[in-house]
Amino acid sequence: MKILTLSTARIPCAALCLFIITGCSTLKCNHCTVDQLSVDGFPPLFAYSQNTNQNTGWRHIYIEGDGRPWKRGRTQSTNPTSRQKLALGLMLIDSQDSVYLERPCYGFNKTPPIPCRPLWWASARYSQEVVAALDSALNKIQRRHGKKPLVLIGHSGGGTLAMLIAQIRDDVVGVVTVAGNLDPDAWTEHHGYLPLKDSLNPSKHSPLPGSMFRWHYVGTKDRNIPMKITQLATKNDTSANIIETNNDHNCCWLKQWPVVLDELKTLESSANKESSTPQSTQ
Repeated sequence: MKILTLSTARIPCAALCLFIITGCSTLKCNHCTVDQLSVDGFPPLFAYSQNTNQNTGWRHIYIEGDGRPWKRGRTQSTNPTSRQKLALGLMLIDSQDSVYLERPCYGFNKTPPIPCRPLWWASARYSQEVVAALDSALNKIQRRHGKKPLVLIGHSGGGTLAMLIAQIRDDVVGVVTVAGNLDPDAWTEHHGYLPLKDSLNPSKHSPLPGSMFRWHYVGTKDRNIPMKITQLATKNDTSANIIETNNDHNCCWLKQWPVVLDELKTLESSANKESSTPQSTQ
């Protein structure tokens, strides 16, 4: 585990304004291609893609956080879809082949249809069934738009799912978590929440392969997922990189995202050069 720091950068006003607009509604990405991907056990998942006509390069998959699983912390919500879609805002800045993939039972204006029920966004939000549904949707995305190496990018609970999905796929080159919840058990204990007894915990799994990069961006002002949770969750992962920012849980990742995207491009270029370099023979 390495701890680094991230510098700040400016984001174009148009992109920032577009995110603010989308944060007030279910989803607006007027230039995106919209797909409904059938999966077992859930209604079709919504996928919003852009720049998928690029012939080469990595494909960035964005997964949103937990949204609103509870009403005022007391009653289970009838619709978990977030009004503020940070992962979508990050994707809209991205010029790479990228897909915003809604989680099972998320993305609806009203109460999600049957068989959705609060279990899937409460105690089972990171369950095997949810992971399997997202994995199946990714298979369809890869078939529909052409198979490419994937970078899984998740905000908050989306980071949890990104880490779990990476465990079961062979086309993932890296994981980027943004204020990610890498240890749901430690997180619920920290806040005094009910345990997520029907969910998986990525920190209980073996570390991902060393060939798969993982960048965990944390905010020093994040009170939802304090940095100490991320540090403890990755203490046995020698290939994990923790990057400190001056952000909280939701602000101000948009301003710094162009820097992250530039670093991803640099890493991709380096990986491509290594793969194209002829190996010497003895």
